[in-house]
Amino acid sequence: MKKELEDKLFKKYPKIFPKGRNIGPHQSLMCFGLECDSGWYWLIDQLCSCIQSYIDGNKHLKIKQVVAAQVKEKFAQLRFYTDGHDENIGGMIWLAEHMSGSICEKCGSFEGKIDEQARWIKCLCDECRKDKQKEDLDRQKKTIKKLRERSK
Repeated sequence: MKKELEDKLFKKYPKIFPKGRNIGPHQSLMCFGLECDSGWYWLIDQLCSCIQSYIDGNKHLKIKQVVAAQVKEKFAQLRFYTDGHDENIGGMIWLAEHMSGSICEKCGSFEGKIDEQARWIKCLCDECRKDKQKEDLDRQKKTIKKLRERSK
C-alpha cells in the first residue's frame, strides 16, 4: 500500500495500529506495514471503523482492544490478523476478507476477479490486469536484455 495511505490509517486508528511500522518483527509483523495494494485502502478503512466503533460503543461488554498483528494479501484476498477478537469482530474480518476477493487490489473497483493463471494470484479488474501483464512483460524483456549483455 502507498505509504501516505498506510500512514493515514495508522493515524486514524491508533488503537488498532498503536505502533504502526515502529515495532520489531519478533513482536509483530506490522513492522512490514500493510502488505497489499492501495485498492483495498477503503475496505481496510471501513473494517477498522466498524471494529473500533463496536469496541468503543460497547464498553459494558469489556471487549479487549483489537490490535492488528498483520495485514496482507494472500491468495488474492485480504488477511487481517489480530492479537485476539470476539466472534462479532471475527465476523467483520471474515466479511472484509471475503469481499476483497471481488475488489481490485490495485484500483479498488468492484470488477475484481481472481486470476490464478498469472505469476502471482491476484484480484484485479480487467484494466489493471492488462497493466500488470504489460509491466510483467517489460520486466521480463529487461531481464533478458541484461542476461544477454552479461553473456557477451
